[in-house]
Amino acid sequence: MTETITKCTNCNQAIFLSIGHGWVHDDGDNSSVCELHAIPKIEDDDVWKFTDRSMNTKMGAIAELWHWSTNYTHSSNPFNAFLDIIGWSAENIGGCLFDWKDPQFGTIEQDYLANALLVNASLPNDVEQWIDQLMALEMGE
Repeated sequence: MTETITKCTNCNQAIFLSIGHGWVHDDGDNSSVCELHAIPKIEDDDVWKFTDRSMNTKMGAIAELWHWSTNYTHSSNPFNAFLDIIGWSAENIGGCLFDWKDPQFGTIEQDYLANALLVNASLPNDVEQWIDQLMALEMGE
């Protein structure tokens, strides 16, 4: 069941808050997630649930980068490079997380990183809020 909440700030269509799906447009039988709305309030205590449930939101590109980056060591982690580029690491940790001496990114990493940077370029405050939530979960806060 869905309940009308407001209109899409991008396309002015009615949007709904749907349990388990975040903000959605009413497209009849094929409702689709609106990627241009506020971050859904995700009340998870698990970083994996948080990032999985973020996939169908406007933070999906950043969640995908985080997931992909779990395959890397700390110093070569593309997500850490993202945090350095957007200034999150300097502001919150006081320095770089990524080893910039010899950065090597394959095409997949470049794609994930580029998509995350595009989201940050258009929604920097939302990205910072999402990252703060992610980090709080990672640190068990």
